[in-house]
Amino acid sequence: MKKLFLCIFLLFFISPTYANEYDRQYLTLKYQGVAIGQISLAYRLISLSTSLSIAKAVDKEYIFSLLSNVDSTILNCRSIITGNNADPDTLSKHLLEGIDALISCSQNVKDYTSLQSYDNLNKVRTCIDKSSENIEKLTDEYNKASSLFKEKVKTK
Repeated sequence: MKKLFLCIFLLFFISPTYANEYDRQYLTLKYQGVAIGQISLAYRLISLSTSLSIAKAVDKEYIFSLLSNVDSTILNCRSIITGNNADPDTLSKHLLEGIDALISCSQNVKDYTSLQSYDNLNKVRTCIDKSSENIEKLTDEYNKASSLFKEKVKTK
C-alpha cells in the first residue's frame, strides 16, 4: 500500500506539468482585466487629486502622497504585465501605453499642485481627457478579446 501511495505521489506531484495554451490565454486575460481596473482606479484618483488641488482643499503633501501611492500601484501593475507576458499582444501593449500616460498625468498634477498656473492646468485637463478616452478604448478592446476567447473555448 505504501508503494502504491508513493507511486501516485510521484506521478501527480513531482512530475512536471506544463500549462497549455488555453491556460496561458486565460491567465493573460485575467491580468489584463485587473490592469484595466487598476488603470481606471488610478484615473479616478488622479481626477480626485486634481479637484482637491484646484479647490486647495488639502495640503499639497497629501496630494503628493496620494499620487505617489497611485504611481507605485500602476507601476506594479506594469511589472506584472511585462513579467507575465513574454510576447505581448496588442492589448498588453496598449495597457502599457495607458500606464505610461497615467504616470505622466500624475506628474502633471504634481506640477500643477506645486505651481498653480494656467499652463499646468491645461496639461492636466488634456491628460485627464486623453486618459478617459484611453480607458474606454482599453475596455472595449478587452471585451472584444474576452469574447473571442470565449468563442474559441466554445468551439473546442
